[in-house]
Amino acid sequence: MPLSALTFLERDWNYGETLCKIFPLVRYSNGAVSLFSVMAITINRYVLIVHPNIYKTMYGFKSVAFMILLMWTCSLVLLLFPWLELWGRFGYDPKVGTCSILQLNGQSPKMALYIVAFGLPSLIFVVCYSRIFYVVHQSSKSVLENSKVQPSIESLTTFSSKRKGVIWKSYKTSDLKNNKESTTPRNRQDLKVLKVILVIFLTFVICYFPVAFVKIFRKEDDLPVLNVLGYLGVYFSNIVNPVIYVVISDEYRKAYKDLFCTTKSPKLERNNTIV
Repeated sequence: MPLSALTFLERDWNYGETLCKIFPLVRYSNGAVSLFSVMAITINRYVLIVHPNIYKTMYGFKSVAFMILLMWTCSLVLLLFPWLELWGRFGYDPKVGTCSILQLNGQSPKMALYIVAFGLPSLIFVVCYSRIFYVVHQSSKSVLENSKVQPSIESLTTFSSKRKGVIWKSYKTSDLKNNKESTTPRNRQDLKVLKVILVIFLTFVICYFPVAFVKIFRKEDDLPVLNVLGYLGVYFSNIVNPVIYVVISDEYRKAYKDLFCTTKSPKLERNNTIV
């Protein structure tokens, strides 16, 4: 961010050709890792809610470590093409006022990267979150249907007593209460998941749409203000995602306290849903 700010203020790059190649490599790779992480979290939530039976098998310690390593590796591999000048190249672009990916022999992966960077996460968001919403809706519907407790044989045998009406009412209310207590917390948790992911999806669209629009349609010269806002949106998205998780999710706040606080706190149960 300091180098970006200085470049925009000075309207030129004054820090050498080598750093002008390293700067976009680091910036684009960090952006790719951020997008891959958001997509991985989305798929993680999808598996947890829609396919809970395979969640523990799929997300063990080793598999999660491999996923994180794979995200970083893929992010760097994608940018080896312009780094090795096989498809575009890194350098200073006076049109956008910063070091970026330039065309080489009339070709550049920049447009393709931005189309994938905006299109692929959006597709995963829509597919996974739609499925999650459907499962949550069906869960709520099932809770309502299960709450309609039918009289059992035991309740009917007590029906012949003099205070049969009171006994039947008490039995039915007790069953209904127990049923709700066993299902409502899970339903509330699923609804919390839905709220978090919708906030994350809207934040992603707001933050990434300006830069994606400018780069895909090459409007840097025509819309310079939107170009700068696009860069700010990308930086802001990297800052705001952890904040969203902490503000909305109790489980994430507990996890952060466990991670950073010196005092020992009870460990989270593995079965808890962290959203």
